[in-house]
Amino acid sequence: MKQALTIGILLLLSFTLTFGQTNQEKMFYRSKAFKYEKMKKTGTILGIFGGVITISGIVLIGNADWEENTQNNGYYQNGYYYTNNYNNNTTTTDSNGVLGILGVMVGVPMTTAGIILNVIGGRKQREYQRKADGISLGYFQKSGAHGLSVAIKL
Repeated sequence: MKQALTIGILLLLSFTLTFGQTNQEKMFYRSKAFKYEKMKKTGTILGIFGGVITISGIVLIGNADWEENTQNNGYYQNGYYYTNNYNNNTTTTDSNGVLGILGVMVGVPMTTAGIILNVIGGRKQREYQRKADGISLGYFQKSGAHGLSVAIKL
């Protein structure tokens, strides 16, 4: 009986040394998970503000006064009028149009970067959190009973 108990303890210790995590490894994984959590939050904030700026820019563009200048480069030949191209220019002197264009130019990249940061941060955070919670060994003592515990999360 003592031999079986000794072999069991040795196997458990070898399992711990081979597959178990030290507190240092857990702290490393938790710190990495925390960094990626911050990345995820930054991405969320960046995406929300970028979306608001983009929508505001679109509204400003829609409310601006626009002027369309059309130049027709046509010609007559054999009694028929031919057009070879149109030069259409749309311009504005309204500051809302300029601010709207700038808002869209800034807001779309902000939203895109925010979504990318949020997705990558969330995925990496879950990965490192899972590694930190992976395998743990412990000693317990409850109601007069005591022993070793092994917890494996897959």
